[in-house]
Amino acid sequence: MGRNNEPEFSIVIPVHNRPESLNLCLASIYTQKPGKFETLVIDDGSTENLKEVAGKYPVRYFRIDEKKGPATARNFGAKHAKGGIIVFIDSDVLVEDGFLQRIRKAFEDDKEIAAVQGNYTPMPYHKGFFSEFKNMTLHYHFQGIPRYANSIASFCTAIRKDIFLGNGGFDQRVRNASIEDEEFGVKLTRKGHKIRYDNGLQVKHMKRFTFLSLVKQEYRTGFDKIKSLLRRKNLFDRRELRGSHSSFSLLASIPLSAFILLSTAWLIADPYTLSIAVFAALMVAFLLMNADYFRFMKRTKSGLFAVCAAMFSIIDYFSICTGIVFGLIHYGMGNKY
Repeated sequence: MGRNNEPEFSIVIPVHNRPESLNLCLASIYTQKPGKFETLVIDDGSTENLKEVAGKYPVRYFRIDEKKGPATARNFGAKHAKGGIIVFIDSDVLVEDGFLQRIRKAFEDDKEIAAVQGNYTPMPYHKGFFSEFKNMTLHYHFQGIPRYANSIASFCTAIRKDIFLGNGGFDQRVRNASIEDEEFGVKLTRKGHKIRYDNGLQVKHMKRFTFLSLVKQEYRTGFDKIKSLLRRKNLFDRRELRGSHSSFSLLASIPLSAFILLSTAWLIADPYTLSIAVFAALMVAFLLMNADYFRFMKRTKSGLFAVCAAMFSIIDYFSICTGIVFGLIHYGMGNKY
């Protein structure tokens, strides 16, 4: 893929602060087997000294003085990349052994593909219920993707540079790390480009979640997703709804969680036969719909963890639902982004 002294791959890492995570991320990259690759660190207006961290490794460091978001940072990196394949990863992941070799093999085995999408490892870097819950949830939904993905998620994606730049890159009007990669991936598949999903291409997530930070992130997911669907006039389009990894059970569980919490309030206020029956029916439906998901939690962690995850997932989905409601209101007030 690479010619003469040009790198085969350009690893592009957007980053805003978090020097410790960046250091670990870069260390994992440079334990890979020697190969023709370069790494571009795009400092998106950090207030901490990331140049010093980047200087420990043979990377190309660029700084954007004002924070503009990961879409802008990734586009900047892609434009300055020398490799024919751009590998997008987040600054809070660790790459697995043989990471680049696996990407190379995917492109060699299927020369028609435009991109390769990977997954998170089942367990994250940090221990703790909320970090493990979020990581296992992401891993579970990504592993359900068929051979060819519907979109991309830029925490672990490799894409041909000419195709990425030729299709305009990520929408820089999206300032948060949220929906810009899914929108771009769907655009690619609509044009007939193939995105190969490889569950063996994995990175370990280093983001630490608490109850509050997880609820806030899920709220933001719903908020940004509904505005994206409305903005693109694809509210009921199956490809847009599913994005990079959303399953039917995930999508259906979002409104169902709201009904469960409403029925819980009704049960507390009026604990009689009808309210009990409604609550029980909704809970049974929720548990059956997500039975395989909770079995995965049990296999990966423990039965107790799966029970706790089942209870918390109602709050998790409701956070997304709340974000959707406020996203609708925000969009209705004329705020498209």
